[in-house]
Amino acid sequence: MWLSVPTNNDSSSTESTYSYMTSSSSTRPPSFSSSSSYDPRSEAGSRGTAGSTETVPHVPSHPCTRYPSTLRVASLSGKASIRDVEQLAVQYGSMAHMGLLDPSYSVFVNEAKTGAICFKTLYKIAVVMGDPMCDLAQIASLLSEFSLYRRRKRWGMAVLGAKTELVRYFSEGEAESRSTILQFARERVLNPLTNSVVNETSGKRILTQCRQLLDARKGGLTLHIYIPSLHGPDHRLEAELRALYDDWRTARNKSRRPQAFITQYDPFLMPHLMTYIYTTGPDGAVNGFAALRWIGANDGYHIDPCIAAPGSRNGISDLLLFAAMAYLRQLGVSHLSLGLEPLESIEPVSEMSPLLAHLTQRIYQHTFRRLPIPGKRAYFDKFKPDDNQDAPVYLIFSSTIPEPRQVVAVAHIANISIRRLFIREKQKEAS
Repeated sequence: MWLSVPTNNDSSSTESTYSYMTSSSSTRPPSFSSSSSYDPRSEAGSRGTAGSTETVPHVPSHPCTRYPSTLRVASLSGKASIRDVEQLAVQYGSMAHMGLLDPSYSVFVNEAKTGAICFKTLYKIAVVMGDPMCDLAQIASLLSEFSLYRRRKRWGMAVLGAKTELVRYFSEGEAESRSTILQFARERVLNPLTNSVVNETSGKRILTQCRQLLDARKGGLTLHIYIPSLHGPDHRLEAELRALYDDWRTARNKSRRPQAFITQYDPFLMPHLMTYIYTTGPDGAVNGFAALRWIGANDGYHIDPCIAAPGSRNGISDLLLFAAMAYLRQLGVSHLSLGLEPLESIEPVSEMSPLLAHLTQRIYQHTFRRLPIPGKRAYFDKFKPDDNQDAPVYLIFSSTIPEPRQVVAVAHIANISIRRLFIREKQKEAS
């Protein structure tokens, strides 16, 4: 298991303040196949060596006793399994598929087991997260099967977090009916290979803070990397990380600040997709961790959560993000997704009536002003995202005029309480 430990080196280089070491017989990190498609679960790419011609990572065949009930996996025949989902996530997963780590989400798998859709049902609306996990040529057939499944349940549909390919499908008339398409956010992405912060040519404050936290005479923190698929599960460590996450989530929810686009994770729901970077203090207790989920659609990772224990020293989450970039740079990974950054104004893509466009913009801007989105943008910007990898993110309603239950379902998924926002507004007006 690869880990990073502080040294007493007084060099001004941040990376010189910790060295990568191994606690197993392996002397190298997980590598790439010949197509540079990184497998996060195998030291040799797929089942072969680094020069293997197998380009699709392989999910181990042994059973995983930590999986939840397969009731969250759906199909027309009922024969799909969680392993089918994981195999597709390895190849086609994206940032928007964060629901894979949330037990309240379901996943629909087609009969050929070549595609899957991650969704959550609220108010009889199946809110699909991101693009379908399949080859582009199979989007139409997969959505057709999903439509049949929804008709059995009498569910409507909306898509949150769609990318350009799915927008093209809905906007070019291939869908069953006309849709309302809105750009509401962009995905922010770091490139660990070129990032100026991890290359130590910018971000002086971050670098100084990281050095101090890793200095044995100051912060005394130690960095570790845990890859459960490589060396088996560490149940004691996972219990510590889970407890930290629960404490952090409780503290966040008590803050009473409106939050948007927050997913409630089970960080160990699909361990074969995951790498965990965590910090311990001088007493050996875990005080921060970052979860890196492999996203095959981009040959990279999505980092979320990236958190510090409540009451811990400032700067731990910055240190974890810096360490994640440093680690992925060693692996040659050029894509580290930070997640969504909502836009200040919503951008209609499909044709809308002037009245509907005006109302949509007013509601969105009213909501935007009451969410801590500018702070999120500032946090992303200080780590110098790669503009070339930024991608627009869309919201799709499967009707020309969104139904109220579609809007409410999407708002619920995005963790936006419309009622709470307006209550806060009335309280401000009364004060």
